[in-house]
Amino acid sequence: MSFYVKPNAAEAISSDLNMTGSQTNKSLYVKKELSAAVTKANSDIRSLEYWVCNGEEYVSIHYTNGHEATVCITADSLAAAALDVFKYVVNH
Repeated sequence: MSFYVKPNAAEAISSDLNMTGSQTNKSLYVKKELSAAVTKANSDIRSLEYWVCNGEEYVSIHYTNGHEATVCITADSLAAAALDVFKYVVNH
């Protein structure tokens, strides 16, 4: 599976969802890079989804069996977000 991200995708997401610049970057990172890495590392995972609620940032992990888990990544750098998600996947 490959992804194509339009040059102005970050701006479009930011304006559509009222995200900050760092949240927009995390959204794109989770959708494109982290999701690809996690699904290759664990075939039981279907996809990842980044979302924001009341200023808090989360990644939902969607498993192929229908189970869903949520990892808080508020204020994480991209590397820290990846670490938090992979720690959850390894330990659960």
